Amino acid sequence: MAHRVPKKEVIWNISDIEYKVRNFPYSVFNDEEFYDLDVTLKLSMIKDLMVQEENPTTIDFDKVANFDVNI
Repeated sequence: MAHRVPKKEVIWNISDIEYKVRNFPYSVFNDEEFYDLDVTLKLSMIKDLMVQEENPTTIDFDKVANFDVNI
């Protein structure tokens, strides 16, 4: 049986607009949540693009998880 990665959603309320990213993965260790650096960078970029109106206000992380982040 494959190991299931826990997923959650994050919601930001900025200037009375709700921005939401669903299904982003995280890890739990000793009851603490941890986020992969790649996931964190993508969440930040997604949020910035949503606020700039380049992305919709709700995004499913599973659909953008394979996009490359080149810094």
